[in-house]
Order: sequence, then C-alpha cells, then structure tokens
Amino acid sequence: MVRRTMCAAAIAAAMAFGGQALAQDEDRAGAAGATGAQAAGARQAGQSDADMTPDKFFIKHAIINDMCEQQLAQLAQQKSQSPEVKQIAQKIMQDHAKGMQQAKQVAQQLGVDVPQQLPAEKQEMLQVFQNLSGQEFDQHYLSHQKAAHAKDVMKYRDVAKMAKNEQVKQYAQEQLPMLQQHFQQVMAAAGEQMPSDHRAQPAGSRMGADDNAPARSGGAAGGARGDGSSGSSQVPGNEPGPNAGQSRTGTDRENRGPTERQ
Repeated sequence: MVRRTMCAAAIAAAMAFGGQALAQDEDRAGAAGATGAQAAGARQAGQSDADMTPDKFFIKHAIINDMCEQQLAQLAQQKSQSPEVKQIAQKIMQDHAKGMQQAKQVAQQLGVDVPQQLPAEKQEMLQVFQNLSGQEFDQHYLSHQKAAHAKDVMKYRDVAKMAKNEQVKQYAQEQLPMLQQHFQQVMAAAGEQMPSDHRAQPAGSRMGADDNAPARSGGAAGGARGDGSSGSSQVPGNEPGPNAGQSRTGTDRENRGPTERQ
C-alpha cells in the first residue's frame, strides 16, 4: 500500500512539475529583453508555445500525447499481468499511432514544427511506470488512462466545436469517437461505470448531444492530458496552452497548477 501511494505520488509529481515547467517557459518566452541564452534555448526547442495560436498549440500537443500513449502502451505489453490491460494497451497503441500520423499532416499544413521526442516531464512519467510491474503496474496504468481519457474526451469535444481552423476541427471530430471508446474500455476494466456525457455517440448526433451536456468544471477539460469524471485520480494529463479565446485554453490555464496526453 505504501509503495502504491509513493508511485502514484511520483507520477502525479512528475506531471505537476511538467505543467509548472511549461508555465515558466511560456512566461520566459513572452518576457521582454530575453537573454541570448534564453533565445538560443527557444530556437533549439523549436516554436514557442506562447507564440502559437490555440489551434497550433492543440495539434502540437496532440502529437506529443499520441507519442506518449504509444510508449506507455508498449510498457504495458511488457509489464502488465492482465490480458485485458494488454489488449486495451494494444488498441490504444494502434489507434494513437494512426491519430499521430493524421495530426502530423495537419501540423505540417499549419506550419507547426512536429515534435520529435517527448518533453522531460513525459519522460519522467514513463520512467515511473518503467519501475512498476504486474498488478501494481495495472492499477496505475488504468488510473492514468481514466484521468487522461476523461480529460481528452472533453478537450477534443471542445476543439471539435470551437477550433477556428477547419482542418484542426475535422481532426478533433474524427479522433473523438476513438477517445470515447478507449475511455469506455478503461472504465470497464477498472470496474467503473462510464459517465454519460463521455460515452461515444453516432457521428450524426454527437455535436448536438455535446451542446446539451451538463456543465463541466475547468479542471476536467484542461490540460495533463483535474482529471475529469474519474474523480479519484490526479495522475497525468495534457499541457496548458497559451492565452486564447477558445474554451480549451481557458480550462488549460485553470488546470495548470497541479497531471497528459493513449
């Protein structure tokens, strides 16, 4: 029990540190009179998140989360003792591989630098999972996936309605049913009932249903990858975004404080 608590705290701390680091990076990038070293660091890291539109920021971090989910799913194949968890991880890995290719195409069309590796906070989270195995791994993996997919479903649903770029909006609409399916599978494996406003719906009725969905807190919709309706987990989530008028970035800012993203 003590080891599980420490592992969960380590995962949450890694993701919280990552969110704070991104916030600090944005503040430094936007500050006037940046030093030469800071400017060189910004060039080396590629495009600054603070300089991106919300649509570009979303697609960049969609690629990062897809990449992370694939690597975490590979760990599940090695570390899990549950056939059900391995099956879910295999599905997540395949779907996010396809999703990442689509996201890369959109990124290239928007002139967004495609991330080639995971940021430090994601690598730290994976390292925590690397040190787990068997039932302990399964418990933390399912907890992570509940939190990440609860958040992703709400974020992608917001972007599917609010994105200004049609390619980004179409991408989010196409990925949403897949994320809802993953969330449903993870909840079932954890022995929990999926919240009604996260369930997959027919393509023709999805957007209308979203308009009538219950009000959602900012913490659930934001970014490492508040953890939506999973309630019990504060594990990872997605990164906070730059200030912008779209609803996803507002909620990301609210959630930046302190964990993504199959």
